[in-house]
Amino acid sequence: MTSARKWLFLMPFGDKPLSQKLVPFFLFVGFIFALLALRSLTYSDHVSLLRFVLLIAVCYLFIDLLICWASPPERRKRAETALYCDMPTMIAFFALLVYSKKIPAAKI
Repeated sequence: MTSARKWLFLMPFGDKPLSQKLVPFFLFVGFIFALLALRSLTYSDHVSLLRFVLLIAVCYLFIDLLICWASPPERRKRAETALYCDMPTMIAFFALLVYSKKIPAAKI
């Protein structure tokens, strides 16, 4: 086994609770969606842009719900954040996505 693999298996990452493993994962996935959203913005693909921004909002909601579930001292604050910030953002971007598919884009 190479030294890099030994180092990877000796990391204390496996001892951490599930929420501390999933939050960095969802942050990484949100970052990938942000890069894809920027890419679709450069190609003027607005429907894909809305999809990726909606997926970023879903990642933020999952992060808030994971922290809310795992950390009792943070529970009230994260629940309010999920209710008043993440859910309206998701609903707004979903409505924009549905609205943008029903109305044809203007040709300039």
